[in-house]
Amino acid sequence: MSGQQLKDGVRNLLLLPPARPLMALTSSGLRSILMLHRFADGAGGRGMDIAMLRSHLAWLRRERYEIVPLADLIRDLQQGRPFRGRGVTITIDDGYEEVADLAAPILAEFDAPATTFIVTGFQDGHCWLWWDQLEYLMVRAPVGSLELELAGEALRLTWEDPGGAIRAAGQLAERLQWVPDQIRLDTLAALCHRFELEVPATAPPGFRPMSWDAIRRCAASGMTFGPHSVTHPILAAVSASQAEAEVTQSWSRLQQETSATVPVFCYPNGAPAAQLRWHADLLQRQGLAAALTTVPGYPSHPRTGPLTAEEAPFFLHRFAWPDSLSELAELTSGVWRLRRFLAGLPPLPYRV
Repeated sequence: MSGQQLKDGVRNLLLLPPARPLMALTSSGLRSILMLHRFADGAGGRGMDIAMLRSHLAWLRRERYEIVPLADLIRDLQQGRPFRGRGVTITIDDGYEEVADLAAPILAEFDAPATTFIVTGFQDGHCWLWWDQLEYLMVRAPVGSLELELAGEALRLTWEDPGGAIRAAGQLAERLQWVPDQIRLDTLAALCHRFELEVPATAPPGFRPMSWDAIRRCAASGMTFGPHSVTHPILAAVSASQAEAEVTQSWSRLQQETSATVPVFCYPNGAPAAQLRWHADLLQRQGLAAALTTVPGYPSHPRTGPLTAEEAPFFLHRFAWPDSLSELAELTSGVWRLRRFLAGLPPLPYRV
């Protein structure tokens, strides 16, 4: 039995009735912020299958988890209120059109409030997300291989079918996300030339954002929205002036289009190196109350790391929504934290 099979077997035990007393103990007073991106109706899509989303929401309701609006969670953190019971908060990044078409009806079915973070330049049609442009080009490429040099390192990618092209595009995106904007733009232009293809000015089907009208329809059924920048750069990788413009303009534009806003920023990428300590002051000056990273963990103040109590809400941890129900149980019950403790791993710091 492999290590992964053993881990999966232990997780599956959490779904059995005898595990409920342990889960009740480890989840007492616990909140988990869960992160989604894309959704699909059936196998082969680009995101979470909505059948799985429905199954997971049904489990959360059956196990009596409270689904806590993000605004309520942030208010409790600000006021220092101890959490009671156990709950999850649902967030969705980037604002693709299937959020409204596929996810919103299921969230409404389970009375599950969610906050979607909007890249306002994407919604306005001024840009579309650069990693989607990579995928668009590589799926349509007349060849199944690519060699290029990035930051002095050679990269060779091969693929045999559209699925392989999508995976190769993901590998290339991982390398490109940390390079300067101009290198990324030059790489996209080089791919267009090599493949003799053009990138459409606006996102084609499969890559489109929610419209502002769709955002307002979702708001009417209880969804809220937060800013996720204008063009989705890693804030730590751009100038201070660009970082400020990305924050202020996205927050202002979002408030122009809907009143269903939450004053919480979502860092593009959100990895530990994607945000800097001074970003807390930038966000606070714009009237924002908190910000979310993609660092796994629970949204409580850190026990390690350099942040003050005032800064900590601007670097909140959250979990990617897992693929399996057993892993969802592990995260939301606090067994994830217990497992780290038993393994002798320290609490995750806010690394800024």
